[in-house]
Amino acid sequence: MRLVLTVLVVFAAAAGAQQLPTTFIHNDSTATSVAVVGEFTKPDGLPMSRVGAGQWARSVMLAPGYYGYRFLINGKDFTLDPRTPAHKTVDGVECSAISVGNAKTAPAPVKPTVNNEPTFRFNGPNAQAVFVAGEFNQWSNTANPMQKDAAGVWTATLAFKPGRYQYKYIADGQWTQDTNNPEKADDTFGGFNSVLIVGGSATPAAPPVPASGSIRLGAVEIRPGQRNEFEVPLPKEIWTEAMRLPRPSADAVLPPEPKANVVHVGLCVPAGFDPGKSYPLLVISSTLNFSCVEHLGLYYAHAAEVGWVTLAADAPEIPAKQPDDSNAYRWAMINTALQYLHAQWPASKNWPVAAGGFSGGGARSGYVGALLAKSGYKLIGMWMGGINRDCASWGLHLYHPPQTKFERTPIYYSHGNKDPICTPAMAEQGFHEFKQNGYRRVRDVTYDGAHDPSPEHIKLGLKWFVEEAKD
Repeated sequence: MRLVLTVLVVFAAAAGAQQLPTTFIHNDSTATSVAVVGEFTKPDGLPMSRVGAGQWARSVMLAPGYYGYRFLINGKDFTLDPRTPAHKTVDGVECSAISVGNAKTAPAPVKPTVNNEPTFRFNGPNAQAVFVAGEFNQWSNTANPMQKDAAGVWTATLAFKPGRYQYKYIADGQWTQDTNNPEKADDTFGGFNSVLIVGGSATPAAPPVPASGSIRLGAVEIRPGQRNEFEVPLPKEIWTEAMRLPRPSADAVLPPEPKANVVHVGLCVPAGFDPGKSYPLLVISSTLNFSCVEHLGLYYAHAAEVGWVTLAADAPEIPAKQPDDSNAYRWAMINTALQYLHAQWPASKNWPVAAGGFSGGGARSGYVGALLAKSGYKLIGMWMGGINRDCASWGLHLYHPPQTKFERTPIYYSHGNKDPICTPAMAEQGFHEFKQNGYRRVRDVTYDGAHDPSPEHIKLGLKWFVEEAKD
């Protein structure tokens, strides 16, 4: 992939431009190494970090633009990004493409089909089971199975009324776009759904407009139901306070000065939001050395659906190995975002809060929950998914929030029955640990899935927190 000259051009054009955090994700459970190689990298690319079961990620800062890239697997094999149908040819090489900032190159629109019985096609010779899910079957992951032919292509022919339908494929439990269809729509999880147009009369729905007009947080316009991202200054006193926090033995000591004096914040508010009213707030944590703002994409739409505000905060860039990624580092980011929120929306000072996350982020929520309670917030829950131990007690013993009140905090303990990382037996052991340590309001729940948070459990857990807070 000959991108050396192009890289120089891109960096020269980007000089002085405002750079934006951009995260690349690739799923490959068999890979021993993955790198992203594109117009913004050297020829050998940027190494990606393993962040979950078969998932690799890398966050970089990019100036607004339209960039071509590919993934380099095990240092020798290139592959396109199956998460996006957008392509760009760079030096004669076909690449996947990503739009950063306001630079948008729209794919050619799909001509509406007059066929009311279109055939879905998915190329997956190694897949064991594939389904098509969408607005036409209430996003069921079992309603419409696809059939595999001798060439490894899965198909399903369905009947539709004229209209516009969003959909995805589910291959062996993994949700994926239709890479053969460039028509797409934001899936509110940080990715895209594919879009099928049947007949010629359907037009995309206009985005919702808040009934009370524009919602602003400082200079930022906040769009309900979407992940809004912005940067705020990191106060020196918040960093100094974080440096004084007790730390687990595995955590690094924070340096006297942060690497960046700003914090990258992700925020979502529900439809009809009024900053003068009270809303429950969910603070999201990710696993170690991965972007909390990116991880927010798994939660914010479901939380907004049940009336919650969601928030996450990071440094502007999450390197592959972040030595400062510790409880103190996370709290400096979260505390900065919260204080900015309170300064702009004073009513938010009294909002009830919950801490949440999955896998390493679920473990981290025990510490964050303790810090929120210690700081005087009304902690109404901790949502912990994909973990096998009682991390709330670690937070209690380290930060000393009011013990009796903290031990009565509802804990929604969610795990998948097919999770290869946190197996059901390991999750059960963790549940007993909670009970032995005095936590009596732990809801131990299982869903049909692997090492990914359950959307239904996100909503059920947040609803439960609100109900429990009424007692």
